Amino acid sequence: TVNDNLVSYIQADCTNKVALDEALLLIKQKYRKIDGVIHSPLTLQDHPIFFFFLDMIDKVTLSKIDGTLNALNVFRQEPLDFFLIFSSINSFLPQPGQAAYSSACSFQDACQHMEYPCAIKIVNWGFWSEIGAVAGQDFRDRFFKQGLFSINPIQAWEDIDLFLASDVSQIA
Repeated sequence: TVNDNLVSYIQADCTNKVALDEALLLIKQKYRKIDGVIHSPLTLQDHPIFFFFLDMIDKVTLSKIDGTLNALNVFRQEPLDFFLIFSSINSFLPQPGQAAYSSACSFQDACQHMEYPCAIKIVNWGFWSEIGAVAGQDFRDRFFKQGLFSINPIQAWEDIDLFLASDVSQIA
């Protein structure tokens, strides 16, 4: 729960507009009203840029760029309180092997400036300590050498509550 309200997790392929339309229909059938959207796409392809092929770049950018635009368009007509996009600290601190991911996250960051019926908010996450795609020890060691520390999941969700209640449009 968030603020004593029910929160539901619904997964859909954001690169597939039909899947998003179906998810919207499912939500509206079950709840009638959507208060907000948390859009959290992730596709990592860690490779040095000179080993990247277009299909690898497409895999990463499709979810972050096309998926974000699809989600924004599908939910545009809903009376949302917020549209929250999970981006990454890679927008500011690109990591080796993640050029496509970093550029796609920068695109997401720019979405907060779009004209949209509700607030578009951006969270530039670092890496989570216990869960997620980069929760392994090798990633922890790499980030620690850069002076980056992991995020505690419980604290992260408390911070999200504060962020959504604020006038701030982006946090990292």
